[in-house]
Amino acid sequence: MEIIIDESVKLILETMQSRIPTNKLIGVADCLPQMARLLWKDYPQEPCSAISLRAEPLSIFCEKKLAATE
Repeated sequence: MEIIIDESVKLILETMQSRIPTNKLIGVADCLPQMARLLWKDYPQEPCSAISLRAEPLSIFCEKKLAATE
């Protein structure tokens, strides 16, 4: 399995983690959806998949398994 994080989301997370005290990160993250609606509700929105899982193709799995047994 591979974890895929949207590049825009990754940038926001890295910025938050480097500039906001750890004990406030969850509280700040919880407030973001409300703030986003207030600040940018009139702008067009693109869909964003913040995080997703992608399975490796079966052929890669079989190649790894075969290489491990050789």
